Amino acid sequence: MIPISIAGAGPAGSAAALSALSEGAPVHLFEKSPFPRHKVCGEFLYPEIQPPLESLGVWSAFLNAAPPSIHSVTPHPGPSPTARALA
Repeated sequence: MIPISIAGAGPAGSAAALSALSEGAPVHLFEKSPFPRHKVCGEFLYPEIQPPLESLGVWSAFLNAAPPSIHSVTPHPGPSPTARALA
């Protein structure tokens, strides 16, 4: 089988690599930045991500990593931020 090359090891690239590997394809995954890296938008996952992570076979590993839960956010739209509770 011809190797599949994927540029970018973010969520989409990683999911593509896992899918290709599950079908037996050899994969070359290329990423320009070293991991781990601090990136706030990459530290949050919506609850709706559970089914795709389960189908990729990584949901258990995700839970075993014991990620922190987010219970509130503080938007900063102007000079005086206001805390908001999440439902």
